Amino acid sequence: MNICVSTRETPAYTALPKFDSHIGAAYTGKGTSPNNHHFSFRRPSSEPSSSEQQTQKTFQSNLAQLSATIGFNPSRVTLPNGPWPHSGQAIIAESESFRWIENPLTGALMPVTSTEDCEPVTYDGIVTKSKQFVLGIQGADCPSIFLYDPEQNVISIAHAGWKPLVRGVVANSIRMMEELGAQSERVVAYVSPGCGDRYNCFHWDEAMESHIKEVFTDARREEFSQDHSLRYVMTDADRRELEGALGREIGDADATTFCLTVLVRRELEQCGVRAENISWSDDSTVVTRYKDQEKGEERQELPPFQYHSYRRERPEHGLSMGVLFLKN
Repeated sequence: MNICVSTRETPAYTALPKFDSHIGAAYTGKGTSPNNHHFSFRRPSSEPSSSEQQTQKTFQSNLAQLSATIGFNPSRVTLPNGPWPHSGQAIIAESESFRWIENPLTGALMPVTSTEDCEPVTYDGIVTKSKQFVLGIQGADCPSIFLYDPEQNVISIAHAGWKPLVRGVVANSIRMMEELGAQSERVVAYVSPGCGDRYNCFHWDEAMESHIKEVFTDARREEFSQDHSLRYVMTDADRRELEGALGREIGDADATTFCLTVLVRRELEQCGVRAENISWSDDSTVVTRYKDQEKGEERQELPPFQYHSYRRERPEHGLSMGVLFLKN
């Protein structure tokens, strides 16, 4: 069950609530107000346009609101220096191979190499045992993975779209945690909502596009592309629900999915994380709606959608934000 700790205008949900005296762990949903762009966390670009200036203002305002709700310093949030690369790479935040500088567009931190060139650093997973960092994550259909070793106070957060998963982001994140003293059998994990194993349309076998097949091949994970336990065939009810959310027909070619939550859980267990220490949300960012309408909300035929979704809203989709940090 997702526990909302704020209003629907600025929705934030707890992750790993059992440990909330030691860590802050939360992710956002889609707000019901257009005044804050539905509580979106799209990062602004450096383009000098009025729309990007508004995106910058919205990001910083929403981050300040989230920080006030959850209790962290927004200037200590870490984000990649560039878009999420989907490389599967994980880094240790306190590594001496790079340093953190302020991103003037977001007010958050971004990494650059420690060399004179100051090259930008990107990643999909990040690990720390330092209280000076607030690990940030973004997504709009990709799940996020929250990891914590309560004995060593090592935390990690990872962007878990299908490409990072195939490219090893789970194993890489666990390995980085172990470098800081964590042990996988002690790690507790939470997987936040993604597109959903019943709705994540994916082309398999002969229908798989060549550039998709290359991802499995290059990562030497061809076994995933042949593993039918990672697939789900939609029922007629699933199709109707997805069609209602997307506003288009779902044909037979799109009726088989890629079960990312199943893959995350399997990858975690193969890394030594105990099954009983893994929890996840069954919500779908594409189809899940608020269960009912709040007092004062304008009455609609259907409640609003609960999460931002790239598939449902592109190209004007919003982005959610997740944070994970050690408390003082």
